[in-house]
Amino acid sequence: MDKDKEQLEGTDENLQEEFTDDELDELLAEDEQSTQEETQEEKDWKSEAAKWRAIALKNKKRLEKKSEPQEKVVETKNDTGDEKERLDKLEMKVNHPELTPEQIDFVFAYAKGKGISPSSAMESDFVKKAFQADKEEEEIANATPSSETRSSVQKTEPKKKMSPEEHMKYAMEKAKEIVL
Repeated sequence: MDKDKEQLEGTDENLQEEFTDDELDELLAEDEQSTQEETQEEKDWKSEAAKWRAIALKNKKRLEKKSEPQEKVVETKNDTGDEKERLDKLEMKVNHPELTPEQIDFVFAYAKGKGISPSSAMESDFVKKAFQADKEEEEIANATPSSETRSSVQKTEPKKKMSPEEHMKYAMEKAKEIVL
């Protein structure tokens, strides 16, 4: 029995190595024709086993083809666009150090919306007026003193209690200053 199993396994591997899919199909067709012609008694068990092995191999190959992972097309973001924009923003910051990050973002958003370059957007009247308005708002905010810059009430030392004699002496000094 073990010998038969070894022989069957060996023929399974031999069939897989020796025949292509087309050849396996031909073998199956021939076996079907021969089975139609032969009666049940005349069938050879080896040919029947070879037929079933061929069927198993064909199904196995089909299954492997179906179960192989398909090459998945992974869409990645175009990082080069993001990097280019970031580099352009850094270049704008170097060329225009007076601009805030919000103003640079504004220039790039305006340029993207209009479909122009950021350097062209910097020269447009709209951007210039927007920056002028920002500058005026900043000047107004800086002109108004904040509550922290008020002068504080000077702290004085608590007054000492004066004795009646010191009181009299103080009153006499003040009276002399008024008369003279």
